[in-house]
Amino acid sequence: IDMLQVTLDEVRPFEQVVKLARVDIGAPRLALARDRAGRLNLLPADRSQAIKKIADKPSATSAAGQKDTALQPLTPARPWQLEIARLEVKDGALSWRDDTLAAPAQLGLTDLALNASGIAYPFSPNAPVQFSGSLALEAAHSTRPAAGAKQRVPARLMFKGSANEQSVDATAQAAGWPVGLAAAYARQWLTPTLTGQLDADLQLTWRAALAGRPAVLRLGAPAVALSELQLAENGVLLAGVQTAQLQQVDIDLAGRSFKAASLRLSQPTARVERDAGGRWMYQRWLARPEPPAAAAAPVTMPDAAPPWALAIDEVLLDGGAVSFADLAGAEPVAFDITAANARLGGLALGGSPAVNLATAPAAPVMTLAASLQLAAGRSKPGSLDFKGRLGLAPLALTGQLTAERLPAQAFKSYLAGAVNIDLLRADASFNGQVALRQSAAGIQAEVAGDAALDMFSANTLAPAEELLAWKALKVRGLKVLLDPARATRVDVAEAALSDFFARLIVTPAGRINLQDLLKPPTTRPGLDTMKNVAEDQA
Repeated sequence: IDMLQVTLDEVRPFEQVVKLARVDIGAPRLALARDRAGRLNLLPADRSQAIKKIADKPSATSAAGQKDTALQPLTPARPWQLEIARLEVKDGALSWRDDTLAAPAQLGLTDLALNASGIAYPFSPNAPVQFSGSLALEAAHSTRPAAGAKQRVPARLMFKGSANEQSVDATAQAAGWPVGLAAAYARQWLTPTLTGQLDADLQLTWRAALAGRPAVLRLGAPAVALSELQLAENGVLLAGVQTAQLQQVDIDLAGRSFKAASLRLSQPTARVERDAGGRWMYQRWLARPEPPAAAAAPVTMPDAAPPWALAIDEVLLDGGAVSFADLAGAEPVAFDITAANARLGGLALGGSPAVNLATAPAAPVMTLAASLQLAAGRSKPGSLDFKGRLGLAPLALTGQLTAERLPAQAFKSYLAGAVNIDLLRADASFNGQVALRQSAAGIQAEVAGDAALDMFSANTLAPAEELLAWKALKVRGLKVLLDPARATRVDVAEAALSDFFARLIVTPAGRINLQDLLKPPTTRPGLDTMKNVAEDQA
């Protein structure tokens, strides 16, 4: 501390009353540290020994062997009363270092300022302490702007509020706080590095539990913004979002609920990958867990807390992009999604036990509108647009689906187990109604509309020779009913095929090669049942 100035107002020691008109503290500095053993530097080097010495100290006794009551401290009739009319702290600094991590965590706060008035002990429920203040992040811990980017404003936090022993009401404004401050702790679970900037307006409300009234702890945020949020590893961007904005957030920590008026994600990007060994990218992101400790005696676990409930009135996604690559199949699958936009109304998750699909009532539905473009290779991207309703527990989807020129050849590796052709190109289109619902037996689906498969081209597998091709296949009045308990039903009102080509070969066994386009189905649960139902209907 560089300066401490105390202005007395009234001091009556025999009445145990101290009233201070003003306390000024200049440039206080505090360095907190935790060593690799987890000991804080503010605690004694060997706390257990210090406690033992106090416990072993013999008590004073008289010559008769009785405790001398005259040496025992007298309990005051009433506690001391302390009042500070005004407290002012300027130019404070706080540093933190944590050596318990593989890479030590460090944090420095500067420009700490605090103003408080009406401080009293014991607390007065009718006269809460009023306080306000601010602090800044040390420049060494601020996020450095990328080359060519504008200089960011240093991270600052301003706060104000009131408090007593039964309640706290406070507001705060955080500006320019780097998300990477928690990187050293996040590395325990996540190998990539998360960076970004946080700006938020915050509100805190706390009420102590009283007779007949539970404790209240709520965190509100009129506005929260995360900008330039990026997850990267070795300089490679894995996922990110330009801005993520939350409006009118209300978090009830005691009631385990999260509510928000809106969530907006602008220009989110992601690389979705699976390697040749079948491992998805997020499995590589997870840090290797520590080896399990020796088996300990079983402990009785407390009752599980109720699940959190999440509700967001509106979720918006603008300009999303996804790069997909799957190397686990016989041939790689790769495509790019761009111009992804979505609006989801009435998102609600959690807050109830798991759904029993056999007895679950109709799920609460949300409005959903989504669109995207999908491209594979050098082909012109196709488009997908959906407008309808979505339920999550159980899964249910109904609405209008429009797809134009989707490159079906991008997914040919997933069809390799079902067809004996090499699909070179196929532009798939559809315009109609779709309805999906998850049941205990499986997915039920109903599709009705017009479909097209244009610019189709396929070769034989070995040798690679031209087998099938056409310019356009139009199917109007298509109806498909899929039910796990019944045979699949397909109805077509009209079909038209133009510029058709097929290479016909009669095998020595007397079969036409086109008869073997589909591979024999592998026996799976449900196939025999569907076959028997179909034969009975015939």
